[in-house]
Order: sequence, then structure tokens, then C-alpha cells
Amino acid sequence: KWYDVDLLSLAGVGYIVADKCIADERLQLLPMPVYEHRLATWGARSFTEKIRGYLRSENPGRRLYVYRNPAALPRSFLVPSIRLFPDQVALWHALGQARLEDLVLAVYVSETDFPGDGKVDGGPVDGHVTVLEERKDFRRFVVNADRPAVLVISDQFYPWWHWRVNGEETKAFPAYGVFQGLVVPAGQSTVEGSYQPACGKILNVWPSSVRCD
Repeated sequence: KWYDVDLLSLAGVGYIVADKCIADERLQLLPMPVYEHRLATWGARSFTEKIRGYLRSENPGRRLYVYRNPAALPRSFLVPSIRLFPDQVALWHALGQARLEDLVLAVYVSETDFPGDGKVDGGPVDGHVTVLEERKDFRRFVVNADRPAVLVISDQFYPWWHWRVNGEETKAFPAYGVFQGLVVPAGQSTVEGSYQPACGKILNVWPSSVRCD
């Protein structure tokens, strides 16, 4: 009731830690022999030994299960089309109903958030994204695509991120309501993003080395 593997996969969540078994065939339960041995050893102790162990912080705590999610998407990926929604309410409702197979075919965007300055025809895209540099305030990618597509970067969308595609400033939009989305052209492109708060923009710093507190 409290998780959605499709949305977690979209966000690149590769592992899930839970305190109970998750009945989902898409997830792979990882063996943890050392942890299982600790649990078995603790269970074999007498009541008095357990009390002493608690006082020495030796108890293994609540039982945990670690699952691997093979369907997790990379932190940056290409999507061949855009699906627009009239408002945020419709967008979030659609995201809650969508499967991962649908989400990788179209970026869900609110009409009020989409800049409308890029076109993608929705056909299958053959391409890949290479991360050249990744810092907390700067990103650089090389994108190869056989047709225009949307580059989705699963960092939280903020308007203070400024992007350039092949040296030209390009406006990003909230992909799936929360991530960075950019339309990239066919061919090879260099994509750079720089975090520039208001003071960094005034000083025209690229990439930004200024912080506003």
C-alpha cells in the first residue's frame, strides 16, 4: 500500500530496504548470510543473555529485508515523446495509474510547465547518454540520439538550474512533475547544467561558483 515499484524505478531506486516481506515478483530478495547468522545467534541466546546483549548494544534490531530492483532506470535517460496534461491534478493522477512501460515512452508534463520550444515526434529513439561530469552544482552530458528526444535527469527540478544544449541556453521543464527535462536534437549533443541562484545569475557566472544563503 505504501510503495509503487513503477515510480521508484522511474526515479532510479535500485534497492529497497523493508522490515517485512514484499510480495512483488519484480523485486529480487538479496541473501544476507552474515545478517541471518546474527539473527540466528541472537535467537539462540537465553533471556538473561539477551538482556545483557541489549545493554551492550549487541542486539541485531528489527529484521530487515533488502530487495534489488532490476527495472530501475539510470539517473539520466532518453524518452521519445511528451504527454501533456491540463493541470497538476491530472498529471499526478495519471502518474499514479501509469506503468513503467508507459512512462518510458512519454514524459508526463503539465501544460503550464512545458515551454513549448522543442518538438519530439514520438517515434522510437535509438541513443544513449554519457555522463562526463557530475557535481552538486554542475552537470555535463554527451547525448547521442537518432531523432529529437527528451533527456530526463532524475534530479529534482529547480528553476535555478540553467541549461545549455550545444552552447545554446535551453529552458528545462518539470518532467513527470519532479525531474529535470530537456528537449535535445538528433545527433550528438553536449548538455551542460549549472546551478545559479539569483545572485549567480546577476553576476553572469557560468558555471556558478557563487552561493546565496
